[in-house]
Amino acid sequence: MAIFLQASLLVLWLLSSSSENTCSAKETREGQYPHNHIISVSSLLPSTVCNRSSKVLGTGYLELVHKHGPCSELKQGKANTPSWSEILLKDQARVHSINSRQSSYRNSDENHQLKQTESTFLFGYDQSIGLGEYYVKVDIGTPEQSVYVILDTGPPHEQGCISDKCTYSSDYADGSFTHGFFVQDKLTFPSSDSKSKVIVNNYLLGCGQNNSNAGGPKIGVIGLSRAPISFVYQTAPKFKKYFSYCFPSDSSSTGYITFGKPDDLNNKHIKFTPIPTTPQQSQFYDVVVTGISVAGKQLPIKSSVFTRGGAVVDSGTVFTLLPPEAFAALRSAFRKEMARYKLLAAATTSNGIIIDRTCYDFSSYKTIVIPKISFFFLGGAELEVGAKGIFLSRDHGKEMCLAFTSTAEGDVAILGNIMQRSVHVVYDVDGGRVGFGPGSCT
Repeated sequence: MAIFLQASLLVLWLLSSSSENTCSAKETREGQYPHNHIISVSSLLPSTVCNRSSKVLGTGYLELVHKHGPCSELKQGKANTPSWSEILLKDQARVHSINSRQSSYRNSDENHQLKQTESTFLFGYDQSIGLGEYYVKVDIGTPEQSVYVILDTGPPHEQGCISDKCTYSSDYADGSFTHGFFVQDKLTFPSSDSKSKVIVNNYLLGCGQNNSNAGGPKIGVIGLSRAPISFVYQTAPKFKKYFSYCFPSDSSSTGYITFGKPDDLNNKHIKFTPIPTTPQQSQFYDVVVTGISVAGKQLPIKSSVFTRGGAVVDSGTVFTLLPPEAFAALRSAFRKEMARYKLLAAATTSNGIIIDRTCYDFSSYKTIVIPKISFFFLGGAELEVGAKGIFLSRDHGKEMCLAFTSTAEGDVAILGNIMQRSVHVVYDVDGGRVGFGPGSCT
């Protein structure tokens, strides 16, 4: 029997260059470029060596591992890193689901069926829709059995019980499926001091009896949304609906997630923005974006641009998606600051879609200068995107592409996990706020 944890429960099922050019001496002095990152090109390229981060303080601590990186225990000796086009397609599917779910919240009386179908698509089979990039390891049951779960800050599939035995059935577009029932069991994971364990008794989780992908490592989802049945709410007596994480700067390093408020959290380095309240409360982590800057210059974006569809912080979407007007302004300013480097031509994906992208070939450079990008939020919070949170490598590092793209008009803006790299993201659910600050993961 496969053990798994569904969406905002915990759902688990079985899955299985030479460089000659350099910047001038003037360019390599940080003082000359206060609004730019000066970074080695080699540090942007994928590494095959695992670099584990040091631990941080917190009530409960778990190591975050990129599922396709060299630290991953899920690869089974195989190179399974998705292509740039595959990441785009998975993101498109997740984005569609997020927008459908947000629409269902705004029209809660009319879209009950939409919630059922779209949530299944969003929180289903890992290979068909980008649930997320980072996993943690926890133990289930007695005796303890180790399982891997992907972090997901999105809400769960909603399904009620029609008998004493509460079952679920999820089938996906690629033909995969998982069927089973819900149970209660013990959940265990390490505490921050590594000398004791955090134990959550009577945790509600899913148990898969019929799954299409047997024979691989046990992998599923740990739901961290604001849904009443999520991990956040089920562990509220212990962790007070408070958690934070730091995604590592690249896939070869590890990050962390902590549950409960650390005693030594230095709030002066964490700036918070309120989660907006609405009559039909969203279970996402909604935020209000008030502005964006590139190279220290505020972009000319109307204040109404981000209020049409809103914005959410999401762990599962890779790219950051902005309203068309905001993305056009960011892309234009970024290209202007990067004018010294050759902009590559538009690309065509495997399914024939032509993408107007912002990609560069830095293979003839040792060091490059990248403009800093910052996002500003209601309440004065700022998220400064790290040097490695701006680009996504393509074609095995031959190209570096801007990890930002456009939404459809009126769709929700999504702050994806690439731009969250090396940022300490804090979720204070009871306090109704999300915070950003410098991360302590590599």
